[in-house]
Amino acid sequence: MAGYKQARANATLDSELGGSRYIALFTVAPTATANGTEVSGGSYARQAATFSAATGGATSNAGVITFPTATGAWGSVVAWAVVDASTGGNQIVYKTITPVTVDTGDVVTFASGAIQVSVS
Repeated sequence: MAGYKQARANATLDSELGGSRYIALFTVAPTATANGTEVSGGSYARQAATFSAATGGATSNAGVITFPTATGAWGSVVAWAVVDASTGGNQIVYKTITPVTVDTGDVVTFASGAIQVSVS
């Protein structure tokens, strides 16, 4: 595989992850050809995210991202995705994670810098 020039990688990340972006959670992970199954119900809502300017072909969320307290079980969350709308829209990038069971009363939080995206 050919390498990606760092300046171009930074510009691509800044373009794709700049502006209004949201984090979505999934109980079935997205793939390159399928959207997966997004969490629904129990007060779930995508959360706005801002990404730092890319350096070294990488970026991450610039602040803490906190989802609403679950008012019902969300199930086993197995992935996140960056999307371009608060509902509907397009997935930009996704990542599978170690499954986390979200039950009533739980709060899902990503620390600043926890959602990392890179181009190589």
